[in-house]
Amino acid sequence: MTEAADPSHVTSNVLNALDHLGNQRFMLPPFSDHYERWLKDLHSLLDEFERQVPQVVDANLRLEVAESMSEVRRTLEERIKLENAQSNESTKLQQQLARSDVELSQLENAHRTQTQDLRKEYERTSRRIRDQINQLDKRRTQILRKNAN
Repeated sequence: MTEAADPSHVTSNVLNALDHLGNQRFMLPPFSDHYERWLKDLHSLLDEFERQVPQVVDANLRLEVAESMSEVRRTLEERIKLENAQSNESTKLQQQLARSDVELSQLENAHRTQTQDLRKEYERTSRRIRDQINQLDKRRTQILRKNAN
């Protein structure tokens, strides 16, 4: 930049941008991608500030910014580790759920097959018993007719 920027205007813009970055919310995982992009945006913003008003940036400010960035990076790395652990646990639980769903489906299928087999067996047995009852009834009727004669 060839023209000197107004430090108060640049500072105001940077503070607004920092406020915007600080208020961002990340709704969908993986958050690590969002964190990396957020850190790049923050780093770019601070670099732009330093380029626009180099007369304001001294060694103390650079040290404070470096310490703050380091703390932010540490915090985000901890969150990324936590997210990865939760993601791994979620993956394990989803795999377990999928195995349980398959097992449940197999059990339901086996139950359905056994129920059908039992129903068929019941119908065969019921038919056989009805046939026997009908035969016995015919014999009884025959015996009653003989006795009546």
